[in-house]
Amino acid sequence: MKKGLSLILALFICGATASCGGTSSNVQTEEPVLEYDNVYPERRVDSFSFDIIGGQNVMPIGVYYGPHTPSVSKDGNDMPNFSDEYYVKLLADAGVNLFTYCPESYPQARESIKKVLSLAEKYKIGYYVNDYYVVSMTHGVSDFSASLLKERTEEFTSYESFVGFYSKDEPYYEQLEYIGKVNESLNEQFDNKYSTYVNMLPRWEERPLKYTSGDIDIEYEEYVGRYYREGNGKYISWDHYVWDFKSYKGYFNNMAIIKRMSEEYGIPYWSFIQAGGQWNDAMIEFESLPEPYPTEGQLFWNVNTSLACGAKGIQYFLAFQPIYFAYAPNGTYDFTRNGLIGANGNINRWYYYVQKANVQISAIDEILMNSYNVGIIASDSIRAELGNNTMFLESNEFHQLKGIRGNAFVGCFEYNGKTVLYVVNYAHNKADDVILDFNDKHDLTIIQRGKTYNETERHLGIHLEAGEGVLVMVD
Repeated sequence: MKKGLSLILALFICGATASCGGTSSNVQTEEPVLEYDNVYPERRVDSFSFDIIGGQNVMPIGVYYGPHTPSVSKDGNDMPNFSDEYYVKLLADAGVNLFTYCPESYPQARESIKKVLSLAEKYKIGYYVNDYYVVSMTHGVSDFSASLLKERTEEFTSYESFVGFYSKDEPYYEQLEYIGKVNESLNEQFDNKYSTYVNMLPRWEERPLKYTSGDIDIEYEEYVGRYYREGNGKYISWDHYVWDFKSYKGYFNNMAIIKRMSEEYGIPYWSFIQAGGQWNDAMIEFESLPEPYPTEGQLFWNVNTSLACGAKGIQYFLAFQPIYFAYAPNGTYDFTRNGLIGANGNINRWYYYVQKANVQISAIDEILMNSYNVGIIASDSIRAELGNNTMFLESNEFHQLKGIRGNAFVGCFEYNGKTVLYVVNYAHNKADDVILDFNDKHDLTIIQRGKTYNETERHLGIHLEAGEGVLVMVD
């Protein structure tokens, strides 16, 4: 690494004494101990990706509510056509490589969907098609038919961008049976080439959710467990919009359940990230909050804590703002309260936050997609706040890493016989300086903001902006 760069703080490289400031968890101040646990057991790494986006080394980065042709107008004027190349390229330029749900249904919107499939192919983006007949089967509205599923699939196999079908967002427990049948048949008939897109309900500790359409109470572990056991999926997607309720402990407890079961069943997980707030499924008029959320630091925090905990895919909710998400008092609209792109075509702040976050993801995804997440270590204050979360490593040490200072949340990975750390500033509203204390001097590869540097240090100082994440690999 070039000396003097603000990314690595020369101030902290001098040593790990108390005069350097910050809080400590297992800080090493004595002479280095050369013996350390350098045993990297063979572990199965579960990941899933698509040929169209670059294959197994490329992390899926998806958007929900993707390109489509709007069917509404405002004040007698047509809304922008979000199926045009301009908007597909706009998403590609932000680092998006997957459309999970687009609000048009095939064959009703045949021409628009085929247009987007062609554009997605041009920009190397995967596309889950929202097909009326397949959705009817996965929702349990119509009986399952293997022959009909084969017919519907063959409608799209000429498109490299076609990766499968949209299936169900936040399904009930009973619907997992139908989804499982469709996935099983897709796997058998098309040699595991295609999948369906399913996103699971969250576990809210602050307010209970029902996971069935009836009166039977189902525990969350049983709800997601049925998908793992019977869903025949290649990954599991989940959402927990932390900024709606600032439910940090609940968010990490939800993540811990998904992570544990993903490892048990050998199915990787993808996490959802908020791109805005103030959702309006009720389609009512209301006054916007003076400060839309999440901030840049909060979005980065959401992305980077997910990656640190082992997520193998990132998704943003949502790409294009539905017109009813913009309803404001007296027939007015607020096109800036949510969505990467507002319903009138304006580019919102979250587009730029996402673009920035995805630069870092694209620089580190080959490592993370092929790494095993052993767990998390964190500063004492974070551990106290989050309680007895099962993702925390008991010793708060990991191979050569013996201590951390600063407000740090660190994902611990093993990658091809090497230690990989994903260091996150747990503060989402201010910058912080973090020190990693190793047992000895080591050659380190550091990837920050999409750029790679090298250092040889025993005490590595890193300056992190709000919510920022940095990858450190011990070479």
